[in-house]
This record gives sequence, structure tokens and C-alpha cells, in this order.
Amino acid sequence: MKLKDKAAIITGAAAPQGLRNAFAVAFANEGAKVAICDINEEGVKARAAEIAGKGTPCLGLQCDVSSIKSVQQMFAEVVKKFGTLHILVNNAALVQTRTVEEERRKRFYEYLTTPMPRQSWDLPRTSSMKSGTASGPSTSMAPSTARARRSS
Repeated sequence: MKLKDKAAIITGAAAPQGLRNAFAVAFANEGAKVAICDINEEGVKARAAEIAGKGTPCLGLQCDVSSIKSVQQMFAEVVKKFGTLHILVNNAALVQTRTVEEERRKRFYEYLTTPMPRQSWDLPRTSSMKSGTASGPSTSMAPSTARARRSS
């Protein structure tokens, strides 16, 4: 039992077939305490019961890996149940249901409507200014230009 007293999370492990389920079964067979999670609550509960039925501690959790809050809750429940975490198999997949063209349009729209991160840099001092900073969309020239002017 190579993984005795180790705790593992396997994401996306609701399906009875596939690599994710194989990880869960293999870790359980090696003595690990296993937490499996998936967005499919019915499937994850069935897999957890199946693994626990073989005598291995197993926790089945519904978790949407695209939600930070859901992932944080999953980790909190695993640590509460097992005390710690040693192994993470981050194998859940986010399935796209849009065509390539729809996805391209969605991403382009997001690109156009998402605010650019603000970046500040020092501006060159002039005789009328004691100090100054500027904020705005990042550009490749602005910070290096300001430094070049300051050093001359």
C-alpha cells in the first residue's frame, strides 16, 4: 500500500469509465483516502459509494471547477474530512458547447469590453513639476521612454 494515509482529490471523476475514475480506483487500491469531485453530483455520489464499498475512505463532492467559490468549498471539505491533502489530480474538463465561430465572436467581444489593467510609471520631471505619475493602458514604449528621459 504505497499511498497509505495519503489524501487525494481527483476532479472530474463522476463517469464510471475513463482515466479519472481509474485514478480514483488505483489510489484507493493503494490505500489513499480519496475525494472525487465533479459537476455531476449523481455520478460523483455513485462513484464515491462504489469506492467506499471496497473499504477505502472516499468522499464524493459536487464541484464546479470553473467557480472559485466551489473549488474553495471542495478543498475545505476535504481538509475537514481527511485533515490534509497530498495529491491533486486536476483532471476536470470544461466542455465547450459553442462552434468555433461562436467561441471566436464571444472571445473577441470579451476582449473589446474587458477593461485593460492599469499600469503606473514615473514621468520625467520638469522644472515646473516636483513629481508625477501616469495611469492608463499599458504600452511597450511609455515606461522605457520615461526612464530614458530621466537618465539624460
